[in-house]
Amino acid sequence: MPTLEVLDQDGRLIDPGLASATVLATMLYPSDEAGRDGFVAAAIQTSLQSAQTRQDIPTEIAKLTYEQGGGPGIEQQGLKVLPQGAIAGEVLIRVLQLAAHAPEHASIRKAQHLVERSRTTARDGRDKPMAASPTSIETAWGRFKAVAHLWAAFISMWNDDVTLLDDKQLPELLSGARYFAVSAARHVPPGMGNKAHPVLDLGEIWMVPDSTDIPVVTLEPPALDEKERDWLADYTHT
Repeated sequence: MPTLEVLDQDGRLIDPGLASATVLATMLYPSDEAGRDGFVAAAIQTSLQSAQTRQDIPTEIAKLTYEQGGGPGIEQQGLKVLPQGAIAGEVLIRVLQLAAHAPEHASIRKAQHLVERSRTTARDGRDKPMAASPTSIETAWGRFKAVAHLWAAFISMWNDDVTLLDDKQLPELLSGARYFAVSAARHVPPGMGNKAHPVLDLGEIWMVPDSTDIPVVTLEPPALDEKERDWLADYTHT
């Protein structure tokens, strides 16, 4: 069971900038250790440069950043994979929304269907289309399932700009992610018979560690509106 390494030896959150970089790196590269290390190294290097101090950038930090394509290259690569992570978060939000308000429909496939339909005409903050095919949504869920709870919290709290992770709001993000993880681990989709298993396995996802710095929150899934119920009605499994 991987755990986010954001606490010091006393169980308190480490430097907010480093903790935020670590969390975002994990969200972008859940199964790529080199990608995570490069992202964090680039964040540290950028922080040192922007601080305009005389402190030299540690050799190992500069080396990791260079090996991953340099600061700008790492940032561009992160922006490329970010939409897939966001899709995984949307799927998890939809599953829990269905579990709360239409439990007979609370399956991964129907959640993915709602994500597809909701994105058909949607546009992001840069006015770019957000449409996604069923295949791309399924692929994103598989690739980012281990961090879907982090993305779900991210989207729920900062839906206006999911490219921004505010250091000061990191505890809120982590507490929200823990809520989504625990809720998903308790929900077993209907109609699976002997193959039934929870949406998320706590032993296979990136866990949020226990700390007094991370509050406990409860997030209420929004009710389904008429349009979303119509989307459910036109669902067909192929």
